[in-house]
Amino acid sequence: MKVKREQLKKAMAVFFILAVLAVSYGILHAPHNGTQIKREKGGSQSYHVTWGKEEFDATISYRKQGSEKKDFLGKEREPTPEEELLAYVNEIEKKSRKEDSFSLPLSYKGKEITWEAKKDYTPYFLVVLGGILAALIYKEPDWELEKERKKRQEKLVSQYPQLVGILTTFLESGMSLRYAITRIAEEQLAEEEPLKSEVNKLSTRIKRGESLPAALQAFSGGCGIRQYRKFSSLLLQNLEKGNSGLLQMLDMEVQETEAMRLTLAKRRGEQAQTKILLPLTLLLGLVIVIIMAPAFLQIKNL
Repeated sequence: MKVKREQLKKAMAVFFILAVLAVSYGILHAPHNGTQIKREKGGSQSYHVTWGKEEFDATISYRKQGSEKKDFLGKEREPTPEEELLAYVNEIEKKSRKEDSFSLPLSYKGKEITWEAKKDYTPYFLVVLGGILAALIYKEPDWELEKERKKRQEKLVSQYPQLVGILTTFLESGMSLRYAITRIAEEQLAEEEPLKSEVNKLSTRIKRGESLPAALQAFSGGCGIRQYRKFSSLLLQNLEKGNSGLLQMLDMEVQETEAMRLTLAKRRGEQAQTKILLPLTLLLGLVIVIIMAPAFLQIKNL
């Protein structure tokens, strides 16, 4: 619960910061009313322009008051109506850089011009982005826990054949079930693995006098996987009914678990192939660009 509260605080902090940025952006980049543009700072303003019969979207860029920076000229060619009008506006803007504002023309070449300021949706985008980031930050611990849980389950499934095989070997050598479990916990399993932890808990319960059925049920519940529930059920049946065919059933379980282990390994290989597909596709696209770019440049220069 404490972790949830901390994550909620972080999420709300991120959302608040982006909301403040959205409001600040909206204030600083509010659309200019009419055709008068003030030069507090350099910037740009987007418009939907109607010039005679021509309609297009245009962005008017302007520099701050007193700026003498030169503008770069592009390659000479026949300009489009949009480029022609923007060039005219650019000349007006350059000539008025010592003033604190300039006006957009209302006509050019005998044709009226209508300037309709386009709405800037950046503040809304920032607010939505803040909400998404806040939700992601809040849910991150749950995803991490789920990821750890799946990773633990995969490790338990992969270690299941080892557990059944060792227990079968110990029982065939004449050990009792209690002693076999304590030996497995002490010697047979790798440290820092989830199965080692669960078997240690099972061994501890047995050593402190807890009944074997109760200890096995707690063990299967702690593992939380179908294979371990089946394993505990086989041992409980043997304890309750004195089933003499336990070793045969465990041998069959070993064979099934080996087949399951091979299936799991095959599935992991397929997942690895799927994960590497995207990088290979990106590399292929990069190779195509490297090969085709010179050809396109030559065609463009012809």
